[in-house]
Amino acid sequence: MKYSLVLPLLLPLHLAAAPIGPSNAGTPRFPGRAELKDEKLTLPEQKLSAEKPWYNEFELGYLMTSGNSETEVLNAKTKSLFENGSWRNRLELTALNAASDEKRTDERYNALGKSDFKITDRDYSFLRLEYERDRFSGYDYQGNGAIGLGRRFIDEPGMVLELEVGPGYREAKEELSQVVHRDTILYAGERFSWQLTENTQFIQQFTVESGGANR
Repeated sequence: MKYSLVLPLLLPLHLAAAPIGPSNAGTPRFPGRAELKDEKLTLPEQKLSAEKPWYNEFELGYLMTSGNSETEVLNAKTKSLFENGSWRNRLELTALNAASDEKRTDERYNALGKSDFKITDRDYSFLRLEYERDRFSGYDYQGNGAIGLGRRFIDEPGMVLELEVGPGYREAKEELSQVVHRDTILYAGERFSWQLTENTQFIQQFTVESGGANR
């Protein structure tokens, strides 16, 4: 069983492929959230339209510490969203490199692709594919895919909560023995996004992959 929890508070530099126009800002249903009437306080995915279906975002971080040891951490992430009619697509690429005293301590690359087909305004079916290459995990690669159904339980200006579940498949290749492990999984995912200010976004993502092999 694999658990994954991401709780970033982002103040990103957004590089949009095209200027993104405002969406229709309805009356908030949440008391105390009157500030979300401002059309700027909407999530990027809520601004997509037939005229402007693309959104791109890039993040880059670097950390260096010195003292008894010198540590360097470099991470990068790019996200692309594309919406066309009933289809909603997402592609995320991430990379992480870390070194201590000029010795590599972490090197990880991840690619995630997801396509949703809208059944109703809130319900959707999905196809999700993920690939990871982690030099320090003991595996040459790890990958998984899942299909299923999801629902947007919250879809307000500046706030989205999605829950989804479905069957899937997982594969991993051990680095030393070259043995390939394959098994079926049950995938469950949660994603919560909240646009706090025009330049500050809170994102919570939680996924579970439950299968016969524990990795």
